[in-house]
Amino acid sequence: MQKIRTFSIFKRSFSYIKKYKGLLILDLIFSVAATLCEIMFPKLLRYSADIVTDSIKQKIAIPINLLVKNASIFIILAILEVIGIYYMNYIGHLTGAKIEKDMRRDLFSHIQKLNIGYFTKTKMGQLLSRFTHDLSKITEFMHHLPEQILISFLKFTLCTIFLIKINFYIGAVILIFSPIMFLTCYYYNLKIRKAFKDNAVQLGELNSQIENSLLGIHVTKSFANENFEKEKFEVENEKTYKTKKDLYLNLGKMNGIMRFFVLSAYLILAIVGLMPLIKGNIKTTSYLTCFMYEDMILKEIIKLLHTLEKYQEGHIPLIRFFEILDIKPNIVDTFNCKKIEKIEGSIEFKNACFKYDENEDLIIKNLNFKINKGEHVSLVGPSGAGKTTICNLLQRFWDLNKGEILIDGHNIKEIPLKQLHRTIGVVEQNIFLFPGTILENIKYGNVNATEEEIINAAKNANLFNFINSLPNGFETNIGERGIKLSGGQKQRISIARTFLKNPIILILDEATSSLDTTTEKIIKDSLNKLSKNKTTITIAHKPSTIKNAEKILVLEDGSIKNQGTHEELLKTNEFYKKIYE
Repeated sequence: MQKIRTFSIFKRSFSYIKKYKGLLILDLIFSVAATLCEIMFPKLLRYSADIVTDSIKQKIAIPINLLVKNASIFIILAILEVIGIYYMNYIGHLTGAKIEKDMRRDLFSHIQKLNIGYFTKTKMGQLLSRFTHDLSKITEFMHHLPEQILISFLKFTLCTIFLIKINFYIGAVILIFSPIMFLTCYYYNLKIRKAFKDNAVQLGELNSQIENSLLGIHVTKSFANENFEKEKFEVENEKTYKTKKDLYLNLGKMNGIMRFFVLSAYLILAIVGLMPLIKGNIKTTSYLTCFMYEDMILKEIIKLLHTLEKYQEGHIPLIRFFEILDIKPNIVDTFNCKKIEKIEGSIEFKNACFKYDENEDLIIKNLNFKINKGEHVSLVGPSGAGKTTICNLLQRFWDLNKGEILIDGHNIKEIPLKQLHRTIGVVEQNIFLFPGTILENIKYGNVNATEEEIINAAKNANLFNFINSLPNGFETNIGERGIKLSGGQKQRISIARTFLKNPIILILDEATSSLDTTTEKIIKDSLNKLSKNKTTITIAHKPSTIKNAEKILVLEDGSIKNQGTHEELLKTNEFYKKIYE
């Protein structure tokens, strides 16, 4: 099963390689040229040495012209080898960088398509590890493996042929000894695979730990829990160290065994080649040339094994890469969905039932209610009653287990997801702002907005005067997640970008719950402008926010217990009365 899967993975990997097959072929051509030049050096040196030694033995003049000719050939070959190595390294790594760029683009593009549910179950550190550590390991072996296999094949074949031509027994020893060395070292190489996998997974866990600690640094400091965070980090750091230790232990064993084989090969060659040398069957120059070719073969075996190490490092990340690409979003446009020309904004939940997991109890139970176009409705209820879940279902971040949700009489499954998401705007309590400027964060609501539209959005959000008071105005950098801004300022930027989006349906999820009275008043004024002529759903606990709604739905355990106006519920619903009082 693993062989089939491995074959499938390499078949899929080829789709990234074949795009740059021209560069890859060029890389292989330079690799072959550099390799052939290197293989010719011992032969050329042996020929030159034989000319000198034969001339001395025969007591004749050394043919300088032949030596000059050989030296010229040597220089030409050396230049060609240097050029080949230069372009082999440049083109090879350039090809790898291009493949890495394509894989990173496909991974990011695919992750953008995945549903919210995937991100609730996945650690961000693990995902970041795929983009950095994993992809660098994948591309490193993808461009090295073809060239190294070709180089190793050429060197092993040609050097063995030359050795056999010099002396059959010497060639036979290398021919038998080299595969034994390779297979033994490869056995240990296989043991390294698990160590690489464990290390890659643990590195993702460490990244997650670091990311969470850094994102929550304000909470950590406010609770004086720096030592607690250090202890949590130390646990993951120690685990990462242990996986590295296991990895390097196996690498150490393999490198030691490789060195043992190299020294053994020299010893065997010295013994086997000594008798023909004593008997005069081979010349001293040929004997020394055998050592040069043997050294070339052994070094190539070591290089091939190091390349296979890169394969071990890259194989597991490659599996992890395709594992993500194989995740299919379970919430997609249905075959019968079509764009609605004009959405008015009426909403209806009909017999809606929902649970996040098959093994869990229903969170939303047979829910039925209707919101008319342009109506302002508040959802109230205790924590866990299903208020935020209803809003998430309306945006189709999850699909119902039973029942349907309608907008203007159309099942939301029949509305293209992009149109649905552009129809609905959300202002939440926890505002997420991107690193960058105020302008960039406001413009996120409509990336094609004009300068005039952006200024109007800032004015409607009661943000324009604040922006004008800043030295850099709209170009002011707000820091990571808006760290340089107050809660109210973040909220107003969020409202400004929602003004730019100009949604038909508006969700206000505890939008003013964490603000002081003065700031709340400013924000409410902005929200009143924003919600004008829009179907608005408000989730709130503050009576001042709730009571102005045209209709209030009281939720408990995923179902509506009561509904009506503020005055009606004060008379009929004890829970609502308790909230208000």
